[in-house]
Formats: sequence, structure tokens, C-alpha cells
Amino acid sequence: MSGKEIIVGKKAQTESRIKEIVVFQQVLIKLGLEHIIENIKVLVEVLNDYGFRSSYGKPYTYMSYRQMMDRADQKMIRDFISEIQHEPVSVLLPF
Repeated sequence: MSGKEIIVGKKAQTESRIKEIVVFQQVLIKLGLEHIIENIKVLVEVLNDYGFRSSYGKPYTYMSYRQMMDRADQKMIRDFISEIQHEPVSVLLPF
């Protein structure tokens, strides 16, 4: 595997993690728990409690979460949110 393939794979993996987090945030909003999203430190704690992990398999820290989101393609996030925001919670949850 070349270095370029590794970078492309890592980017896809990160985008997938971001989409999972966005879905989780949308579920929190639909459940009336927006206050969790408004405080990034609390959000990171909740993400870790629910088993979300970085691409290295480690729990998120405030800084690792911020860096991941700051580096993310903001258009991709906005487009994904617009796709899922009108879905009922039952469609967003995998169970």
C-alpha cells in the first residue's frame, strides 16, 4: 500500500467517524438534549461514554475532537446534516 492510499483511507475513515458523530448529535437534538452539544467538553465526555473512539482507538480529548472537526470538510458536514435532519430517530438509530 502506498502512502497516498493510506492517506485516502484515513480520510475516508475520519469522514465516517464524523458522520457517526453528526448522527449522534442529531439524535441528541431530537431527544431535547441540545445542552450536551452546546458544551464541547460535555459532548466529548458523552461521546467517550457511548464508545466513540479516535482513528487510533483512543477516547477523544477536547483537543483531538476540536482538531478533527476543524480539519473536517465543512461542506460535507453541512450536506450530511441536511440529508438526515428530517429523519425520525428510529431511522437514525442502528437498533
